[in-house]
Amino acid sequence: MLGNPWFMLLIGFIGGWLVEWVIDMVYFRPRMVRLIEAELQAKESEKLAIRVTDQQKRIEDLSEDADSVQKRLEAKIAKLEQDLKISRDFANGSILTDAGRMPNADIRVAEPRIVEKVYAKAVTREPLRLIKGIGPKYEELLWKAGILRFEQLSLMEPNQIASIIQPEAWKKLDYESWISDAKKFAMGEPV
Repeated sequence: MLGNPWFMLLIGFIGGWLVEWVIDMVYFRPRMVRLIEAELQAKESEKLAIRVTDQQKRIEDLSEDADSVQKRLEAKIAKLEQDLKISRDFANGSILTDAGRMPNADIRVAEPRIVEKVYAKAVTREPLRLIKGIGPKYEELLWKAGILRFEQLSLMEPNQIASIIQPEAWKKLDYESWISDAKKFAMGEPV
C-alpha cells in the first residue's frame, strides 16, 4: 500500500489539507476575526456617534421648546397677574364710581377686554327687565354700560340713564319710575 501511488497521493492531499487547516486556524482565522471585530466596532462607533449627534440635536430642540414654553407661561402669568389686580380693584370698589359705572380713566389704563371680562365675572347681573319699562334691549344697553345691579341703577340720575339708552325722540320713558323701582328691588321690597 505504501508503494501505491494513489495511496500516496491521497495521503499527500490529506496531509496538505491538515497543514492548510492548521495554518488557517493559527494564523488566518484570528486575523480575520480581529478584522471583522474591528469593522464591527467601527460600525458600532459610527452608529453610536450618529445616535449621540441625533440626541444632541434633540436636546437642543427640546431646550428651545422649553424656552419658548417658559416665555409663553411667563406671558400668561403676567396676564393673569394683571387680571388678578383688576379683579382685586373691582372687589375693593376702586374701579367703580358712585353710579356703578367704570370711569373712562381706568378703562384707558387697563386693557378694555380684560376689564369687561373681569367686570362681568366680578359683578353678577341682576334681571333689570323686572322693572316696568325696561325690556331686553334696554337691559342689554344698561349692562354694556356697566349697570348690572338694581343698586347701581337706583343711584343714577335720569339724564345719565337717557344718555345710556339714547331713545328715539318720539319715545317717552319714565326714568324716575325706573330709579324708584330699582331702589325697591335693591332693598328687597315688592314692586
